[in-house]
Amino acid sequence: MIVLVVLSLLTWAAPAVGKKSKFVAYTIVPAVGDQKGTSGPQKIQILREGVSAEISYVTGVTRRRMMTATLGLQYDPFATPSGTEPRFHTFLISLENTSDRVLLFNPTTSRIVNNTNKVAYPLDYTALYQDVARGTNLTLRQLQQVIYDRSFNLNPGAKAKKLLVFESWRDYKWQTFTLGLTLEADGLSVVELSVPFRKELLRTGKKKGKGK
Repeated sequence: MIVLVVLSLLTWAAPAVGKKSKFVAYTIVPAVGDQKGTSGPQKIQILREGVSAEISYVTGVTRRRMMTATLGLQYDPFATPSGTEPRFHTFLISLENTSDRVLLFNPTTSRIVNNTNKVAYPLDYTALYQDVARGTNLTLRQLQQVIYDRSFNLNPGAKAKKLLVFESWRDYKWQTFTLGLTLEADGLSVVELSVPFRKELLRTGKKKGKGK
């Protein structure tokens, strides 16, 4: 059974080639039917085969709040300069083992695949550290506390909640992508979680003949 609570996330699209720095805002929402999002974070809840998962596509304020609550930081190390394409796709993923079996989650088997067949895999914390820690007091140990990096066992009743971070694509032509997660149960069966997302442009221009 899948329960979806859909809210959108504001980010930015790349500028047109040969023009001044003019960006078109867009949202990223779960690609489910004709549902539309509204401003705010998005949360997707999945209940399947002994796994309860909550997946949020996050940026900005949500990430900063997590960094403050978890590490005491007053900034977001994954932040992107205003008016530029995000450097990362970040997902806040909560997992709970609701079965009586041990589940294994290996983040490196996760992936996002877009409609142009480009694939991205999660960045490990050592690679991320070299990028996001420059000019900050962020430590490697702190970064490890907030992102999924290595495989681990999730015992019956146990929970985990961290970020899964992907580098964004340099090709801005993509319109949709799917996040895929894989968990193993006692090394015998596999639980696959798949969540589709889409880019939705925001029409912010004023209508002709109508002004305030």
